[in-house]
Amino acid sequence: MGIAFVPKMLTRPQESEFAPAYLRLTEPEASRTLVIASRKGRYLSKAAEAFIETMKTTVARYYSL
Repeated sequence: MGIAFVPKMLTRPQESEFAPAYLRLTEPEASRTLVIASRKGRYLSKAAEAFIETMKTTVARYYSL
C-alpha cells in the first residue's frame, strides 16, 4: 500500500480490479516545467534529434504547450 504522485502521461487505463486508482489533483493545480537543453551551435546526433522530437510530440499529446 502506498501513495505516489504520477504524471498523467504515465497513467494507464484500469484493466483489472488490481490496477492502481488514479486521483486527479484539482486544487491547487499541479504543474511542472520540462526542459531540453543543448549548447547553441553544437552538433546534435540523429538520435538526439529523434529523442527531442519524440519528447515534444509525447508531451504535446498530453499537455497543451
